[in-house]
Amino acid sequence: CYGMNDGIYLPYDSTRFKRYREGMIWLHDTLLKTGARVIFMTPPVYDEQRGSATGYSNVLDRYSQWLIDQAASGWEVADLHTPMAAYLSAHRAVDARFGVDDFALAVDGVHPGEAGHWLIAKVLLTHLDETWVSRFGSIAAAAASFPSGSAILDLVRKRQEMMKDAWLTAAGHKRPGMKTGLPLAAANLEAVSISGIINRLQQMPATSPSK
Repeated sequence: CYGMNDGIYLPYDSTRFKRYREGMIWLHDTLLKTGARVIFMTPPVYDEQRGSATGYSNVLDRYSQWLIDQAASGWEVADLHTPMAAYLSAHRAVDARFGVDDFALAVDGVHPGEAGHWLIAKVLLTHLDETWVSRFGSIAAAAASFPSGSAILDLVRKRQEMMKDAWLTAAGHKRPGMKTGLPLAAANLEAVSISGIINRLQQMPATSPSK
């Protein structure tokens, strides 16, 4: 999922767009040589009402459409951009009818909150044929439809946060205000332990939501 930062929050520029296309083609061809399944995602929307980069929404529209067009050449593309833009527009239209203007998927125009991330997750899961997720309005509701689903979701979040902090610390990042993570060896051991608990919860007799 590239694109959000690649236009560097400036109006459309053909040279930057050319470099983006060349980089994506190189990435596509390089990854295919490994035998991996490669799924490209269009970039999320940029909300100009919340961000400060005028014209950048159009830039990401262009970058997204180019990626979508590559599907005709055999690329596997999951389109995040179009449904996110439609969702944002629809909610803004409702707000306008009532004279308010407080809806946003991303408070800063860039980084989606929980609703935006669930939209992204639903696109990816549906792309992978997990179409049952379309019935749910949130990750919490989807998880709760499984026995122990909420507990599993909490454990997945715990493992992800722990490994994020561990890897950032190991990489020697310079970003202020971040937590100091566990040493990688200790974090990996803890992750194995958490994964074991998740696996045991998943083995509990149950049927998954109907697809």
